[in-house]
Amino acid sequence: MTTTITGKDLLLEPLPELRTGPNRTASQALHSTKFVGSLRPWSTFKTDVLSTFHHHQFQTLPLYARVTSRRNDIFEEESFGVADEIGVQARFCDRVGQIMSTICKDEGPLSPLVN
Repeated sequence: MTTTITGKDLLLEPLPELRTGPNRTASQALHSTKFVGSLRPWSTFKTDVLSTFHHHQFQTLPLYARVTSRRNDIFEEESFGVADEIGVQARFCDRVGQIMSTICKDEGPLSPLVN
């Protein structure tokens, strides 16, 4: 069976669980860094995101087609574990970067909220 998915549908889906293998990196790779910009709380972040999402007129044409079989969606299901930072970064790019880039390209620029 094939199900068509819009950009809005993809945004509403949770990320799949990240499967890790038994032989994975146990140490951390954090490096000492110094941030030179200015940080301040954004107290209305969640409200602003939800408002932008609810007020955006999303494209209604399908952006993606999902093929399901007797084994659910074999192309979406995590089938192997990642073991190191490079694997996690690659999975993030695949599951977040590719999808968000495609949605943004299809939707065009979002109108910023004006307070």
